[in-house]
Amino acid sequence: MVCQQLGLGITTIVGGSKKASVPSAFSWYRVLLKKLNLEKTVATGIVLVERRGGAEDGPVNIADDVFMKHIELAVETESVMLIGFDVNVALNVKVDNRPEPCHFAVVIGIDQQRGIVRLADVNVKKYRKTWHLPVTRLYSAVIGYGYILAAKSQKIIDQLNAAGFEEAVLSEACYSLPPMQRQLRFEYPTKNYVVTVLADAFDRLGFEADVKSVVNYSGFHLSFMLSAHLPLENAATVARNYSHTHADDGVSVVTRHMDKGAPHSTINGLLQQIRSAVQSPKSRCLIVNFQTSLIQANKTVWNGSNGGSYAIVLHFDEEKSLVTLSDANQESFYRTWLCPLDVLFTALSAVDSISLRARGTLMLTASSQQDMYTDCYGYDMSHSLVHHPFKPSVWPAFHCLALVASEMSNRNSTDGQYVQFSAEDFLYSMPSFSVYTVLAKELESEHIVALANTAFERLGIALEAKVVDVTAAGSFMEACCDEKAKGKPATMTMLGYDTRPIHRVAGFSVGVINRVRGGEKEGTVQLVEGNGCTFGSVWEHPAHELQHAVTAMVRIRRR
Repeated sequence: MVCQQLGLGITTIVGGSKKASVPSAFSWYRVLLKKLNLEKTVATGIVLVERRGGAEDGPVNIADDVFMKHIELAVETESVMLIGFDVNVALNVKVDNRPEPCHFAVVIGIDQQRGIVRLADVNVKKYRKTWHLPVTRLYSAVIGYGYILAAKSQKIIDQLNAAGFEEAVLSEACYSLPPMQRQLRFEYPTKNYVVTVLADAFDRLGFEADVKSVVNYSGFHLSFMLSAHLPLENAATVARNYSHTHADDGVSVVTRHMDKGAPHSTINGLLQQIRSAVQSPKSRCLIVNFQTSLIQANKTVWNGSNGGSYAIVLHFDEEKSLVTLSDANQESFYRTWLCPLDVLFTALSAVDSISLRARGTLMLTASSQQDMYTDCYGYDMSHSLVHHPFKPSVWPAFHCLALVASEMSNRNSTDGQYVQFSAEDFLYSMPSFSVYTVLAKELESEHIVALANTAFERLGIALEAKVVDVTAAGSFMEACCDEKAKGKPATMTMLGYDTRPIHRVAGFSVGVINRVRGGEKEGTVQLVEGNGCTFGSVWEHPAHELQHAVTAMVRIRRR
């Protein structure tokens, strides 16, 4: 949202912080408040902690006792203090080799007796979530940088006695936002991101897209979208979300993993996909996800510049069996390259170390995906708390229980508060558990029910789980149908299933039924997957095939 409101380009977002980032953040924040009509609601102030003349040694303009009072002011008034500081000094060890190793954190508490400040890190992927630093060391680290205070009233800001800093920052153009410029073609970031290739694919299909818009409409937090690698199914989820929210469902997405032993996992199957895409470039776009190390190990193929693990198929030479690819490389000279079909197939068949499944292809077609959302309950795993959406689930059952608890608690909420549960809530509610057992064990209905009811009781959630009797229901399709009240589902159903008949890979997973459609013979069941990183966030399968794979069936209702 912030990036959209300020019109920040992707290169600005991923750039490293420096000393000038503190006043720049203050200037940009004031612009954001104005755009949101909050400039009279939120008061802001800035303090730049400097030595005289910018020297490395000498007197500091803000004394340590004044700095301590400012922190106490922020905590006592429940204001937000964003501190920029030298991370090497703060950690008392060199972890950043930049000339200006600036880092940011938010003050969330202080122990005055012990002189310890508690900080919430703004980059939990690189450092820890919370810091506990001696105030003396934090003071040393903040010299040369500064801090920003956002408060409920101007009276609180006035206690900083920092009007001079604000005037100096706002008077210099180097800290202000650049003027908006219309770009005819989106810019490629300096680093390789999957969203770059996805934006290119949507653009080739005739839809308005750039890297910034795909990131903003991906359905995921910005920090996750800037990961060096997204597994294939997660990239597909991002593409579907963008099609749904920004392209009016005008693009449908199909994944195909090159799993060993799967019927389509052949070089001829890949060749058919390539031919289908290159013959209709305005309606189909094929993206391949390959193992970069296998490409780079082949000196006759690699051009010496890394453009990431995703690329778009542009052309295929039938005589030489060469595939022309375009990746996310910022340098246009290296962006397009040739790869023999057999080498590409080998790289696609390699197992992804994150999803623990073979890589593969992503076919984007200029055809509506609206049917995917028709008559669904609207469940989405993003409605529950997920530590990292682009990592495989340790135990999919707990992800599904978290989704069920979140959906059913909020649907019945009378005070309007939105409650979210996480898989960790359910995992840590167990009296004990073994990681080996968690990873290796296949769950039966009775086991899931016991886990669910124990967790519901410990977490104080007014839900109960019961085993679904398919025989009593009459048929598998009828057993899958949830009870409804006033046209809305009053229950939620979880299915545990053998993944080999469904996804062609060995394993066990759990999903939540999101739609049941059709009759017993030709009917289908759509599931929200508990392990979306490996098997896709949402998938649908014929009921008669799914029935033979299901090993557990549990229904959850309110007590």
